[in-house]
Amino acid sequence: MSSEPHRNFFLVVINSVIYKYDLVSKELLFSFRAQASREMILYDGDDKLCVASDNVIRLWDFYDKKEVPPEMWSSHEFP
Repeated sequence: MSSEPHRNFFLVVINSVIYKYDLVSKELLFSFRAQASREMILYDGDDKLCVASDNVIRLWDFYDKKEVPPEMWSSHEFP
């Protein structure tokens, strides 16, 4: 869920697909595949997303003022 009340959205992951929903209109804004099976956290003013699976961590950067899937910023795989 967004930490900024005026943004009114939440993210949910189901079967490695992240969905972004608008809490006011209750509509799906977008979805994208991001193997998130362990953790998912928003940070940096809800502008970046960190997702983790068993052996990979990925950082995603949302585009400013656009309701489109974010760009993968970085990825690191652990042995």
